[in-house]
Amino acid sequence: MLRVGVALVSTPFSLGLIEGYLRLARPGSVDVLHSAAFTRVSVRPGQMTELIPGATKGHFIGGAVRIHELGFRGVDVATAKSPGT
Repeated sequence: MLRVGVALVSTPFSLGLIEGYLRLARPGSVDVLHSAAFTRVSVRPGQMTELIPGATKGHFIGGAVRIHELGFRGVDVATAKSPGT
């Protein structure tokens, strides 16, 4: 029983020490997602956020993020209509 108690206490403590070291050693790498520039609160039930169509400012893990006009990530995709539609 004592071993279980030691394990329950030492595991979160060890993980906390590792996280603290990583935050001090590489403080910029912990905050890798700046999504406020390309997300907004969703009006759909059960969905917390949604991408903002046309958003171009924002980054994720150091890379630029662009949301195209349909609301998906990446460059605009040309959608050609079939003749007669």
